[in-house]
Amino acid sequence: MTNKNAPIGVFDSGVGGLTVMKEIMHQIPNEKIIYFGDTARVPYGNKSKDTVLRFSRQIVRFLKTQEVKAIVIACNTASAYALPDIEKEIDIPIIGVVRPGAKVAAQVTQNGKVGVIATEGTINSHIYADYIKKINAQATVIGKACPLFVPLAEEGLLKEHPKEFQERATRVDYEAVRQYREPFLRTAFDVFTEKKGQEETAYKEFASQEWVYEYGVFRALKKANNGECWNDWPEEYRTWPENRQKLPAEVETEAQYQMFLQYIFYTQWMKVKKAANDAGIQIMGDVPFYVGQDSVDVWGGKDNFLLDTDGRPIFIAGVPPDYFSATGQRWGNPIYDWEHMKEQDYRFWVDRIGYSNKLFDIIRIDHFRAFDTYWKIPADCPTAIDGEWIEAPGYEVIDTLQKEIPGLDLVAEDLGLLRPEVLMLKDHYHLKGMKILIFSIETGEKYARDTFDDVENMIFYTGTHDNDTIMQWYGNMSVASRRKIRRMLKRAGASQGSVKDRFLQYTMQNQAEYAIIPLADILGLGKEGHINTPGTIGSPNWEWHLPDFIQAKKELQKFGRLIVDTKR
Repeated sequence: MTNKNAPIGVFDSGVGGLTVMKEIMHQIPNEKIIYFGDTARVPYGNKSKDTVLRFSRQIVRFLKTQEVKAIVIACNTASAYALPDIEKEIDIPIIGVVRPGAKVAAQVTQNGKVGVIATEGTINSHIYADYIKKINAQATVIGKACPLFVPLAEEGLLKEHPKEFQERATRVDYEAVRQYREPFLRTAFDVFTEKKGQEETAYKEFASQEWVYEYGVFRALKKANNGECWNDWPEEYRTWPENRQKLPAEVETEAQYQMFLQYIFYTQWMKVKKAANDAGIQIMGDVPFYVGQDSVDVWGGKDNFLLDTDGRPIFIAGVPPDYFSATGQRWGNPIYDWEHMKEQDYRFWVDRIGYSNKLFDIIRIDHFRAFDTYWKIPADCPTAIDGEWIEAPGYEVIDTLQKEIPGLDLVAEDLGLLRPEVLMLKDHYHLKGMKILIFSIETGEKYARDTFDDVENMIFYTGTHDNDTIMQWYGNMSVASRRKIRRMLKRAGASQGSVKDRFLQYTMQNQAEYAIIPLADILGLGKEGHINTPGTIGSPNWEWHLPDFIQAKKELQKFGRLIVDTKR
């Protein structure tokens, strides 16, 4: 028989469930409550159903050892994923928060529309929509996952979840996004400071990295100087990395805020990475060969670059005339001072790649060829035509990186016209190279053919962020060329489904070690899915946004079956 004086058990993935416990105490004030907040494994929303179920079972077993008479799951994700199974397994009442919440929402809505803000796991389960529609079949349920703000709320840094923002937008308005999120992040920082979050061990360890405070100061000074390039700041700020003089109070506070943002990003990113790695997924990140002039890298490490006395580039990076531009690409990035870097044992590169190695499992070096030879353009030249190729100490740098960073896994972006020495450098370290589908297929002869050797030590892309989507590329071809390509795909065994599906099948059955396919190609988008045009800046580059998650889910499910079929 259940002991009436026994406590009620309440658990959540974090501390957000304390609001549920507070309401229980209000409704039945004489009851004893045992609260379990799984802050070690928060959040649950980005974890698989099986993982959430396993965590929930562990917590339920613990609460039963405390002889509770009932259990309340105060976590939406656990209520969605675990409650149906657990309530069959235990002999005491167990209650979730979804059904009561859905019931109230269905009853109180005046226009038949209900908004749900929750973790990705809760939204993807559609459990609120299912319960609400059982009560009110005519109701419209709009779900919005807030992966950034939910953890901030669960950690007690925000009192409530922000409302959805431009959910159906087809392009990203970065300035609008910044303005929208800024007040929430400022509030979270204020609460973090009040709770003395800077004294927590995890934050101290993060902030102790040399770059963190320097970055915070750089961002704060940039704000104090109306966003101007650091070269145009007052002398004491231009030279702050060398002098480290005391900053005005408002600048120091802003620097601490910027450090807080980096800490929040880092902790959330590492949770994403852990969830991916736990599921057997590796994350590959890009590291550009060069850095921007108006960056903390140059401001804080001027000796690593060829600069004049004002800190402005003497020479800049780019490439000569190529496929993308008749006048070459004039990137504007400052050129490295390799002699100085050698004197410092290439510490700049060790620190840069070393930190990236924490964030990613595989690192792709964009413009890898510059480790062999780089295009050096006088800064006063208006185009990239008047440059020259200069040899770089690639072997020395990569030897140092491999010595200093155990387990480093690099991928070389080896596209374009390259001298043989670049490929020799890549092959010396057994680095994976790249093959681009839309660059490898030749249609000028009687039959279309793949001109690229099908080798294993490479990554096969349908295209990158710089290229046309495969359907944009295919659509721009002549009727005859398209016919040749379809026949080529058929000969290769890729004959099922739409042309887009056949392209994906051809890519996935390739012998390359990895295949990478942009989401725009999985969706079969044309020009509207083009992400970036090299040699140009500003809108619409990098503004592509996925508005239709329902269609994306269908295409990804189909793509998942293709992965299984091709044994990827």
